[in-house]
Amino acid sequence: MFRGKWLHFDWILLGTNVLIFCFGLVMIFSTTLNAQTVTEGKGAFNLQLLYSLLGIFLFFFFSYLDYHLFQHWTAILYGMVVLLLGTVLITGKLVYGATRWIDLGFIRIQPSEVAKIVMLLVLCSVLARRSRYASHGHFILLSLGLLIIPVGLILLQPDLGTALIFFALWLGLMVGIGVDSKMLFLLLFSLVCMMPLLWPLLKPYQQQRIFTFLDPTKDPQNTGYNVIQAMIAIGAGGLGGVGLGQGTQSQLKFLPVRHTDFIFSVIAEEMGLVGATILLSLVFILLWRILRISNGAVDNFGRYLCIGIFSILGAQYFINIGMNLGIMPVTGIPLPMVSYGGTSLWVTFALLGLAQSVYRYSAQVKVHDAVDTFVSS
Repeated sequence: MFRGKWLHFDWILLGTNVLIFCFGLVMIFSTTLNAQTVTEGKGAFNLQLLYSLLGIFLFFFFSYLDYHLFQHWTAILYGMVVLLLGTVLITGKLVYGATRWIDLGFIRIQPSEVAKIVMLLVLCSVLARRSRYASHGHFILLSLGLLIIPVGLILLQPDLGTALIFFALWLGLMVGIGVDSKMLFLLLFSLVCMMPLLWPLLKPYQQQRIFTFLDPTKDPQNTGYNVIQAMIAIGAGGLGGVGLGQGTQSQLKFLPVRHTDFIFSVIAEEMGLVGATILLSLVFILLWRILRISNGAVDNFGRYLCIGIFSILGAQYFINIGMNLGIMPVTGIPLPMVSYGGTSLWVTFALLGLAQSVYRYSAQVKVHDAVDTFVSS
């Protein structure tokens, strides 16, 4: 029986996941070689290894759990995540001007990361239950309305980056269910027109980050410093990089948060274009595999889950790498499976476990159907 379970397993998804994680471990070790404080990443390598134990457990737990079970708990999960996001605003720990973490003493939990899984399950469950009406205008607004409370609480932290991930999740699902392109365009156009109204709601540092994104050189010693140093690191790497542990920007500590937000710049500096291309290739294979699982899913809930997982991870990779390259504003989004961080790592493992669960269930159903067809013939 145990052997049979392993037969219905996407080894490409698992193997790519392991390679990206190991890639990240190597880079965390390299970037924190000379770290003297926790802020600089002291002990990050050992902690990431420790975090990975729970991450691996979550991956296999979600892989072997029937994903349909979550459809019965979405209302409760939604209420719990709203409560958790509200709690972080009251009791959360202030870090870098934002209240995003709940400090448990031995570890800090970021509820907005957990909310990604919950909102994925909620939206996909609602869409799957009412798939006949999924492309109707009122239903599109309903799905968007479900995001208003959690996204609003996340913006109050403030965490613009994670709010963008939620929007990417919603948009990916709308495209995936086949929403009329004209209707979707009109809705997106309306949202864009409303953006100037949101400008006064942004914190001063968020507004400054947008100005910095447009021209980092206007404030090179303050808000533009991170982006400029990241671009210097990327440019210094050349084709083959300067070698692990040899990066000037990372080892001499010119590049801030190098083991989290700007770890891609360290990869480009120390491993060059070759190393960055290898990582991007692995990411491409991972995302491609998730889409393949979506196409092979035997029910709408499984298909929508994989589309949502693809949207969440794809948006995170794009935003993080984009802000390292200076083509996206700095929002504090980590590089999945590569950046240091417990909650982000656990959530990514769990998301990939859900994709694996869809693959296993679909493979088993197809095998059973094939056997039944053979027997009946």
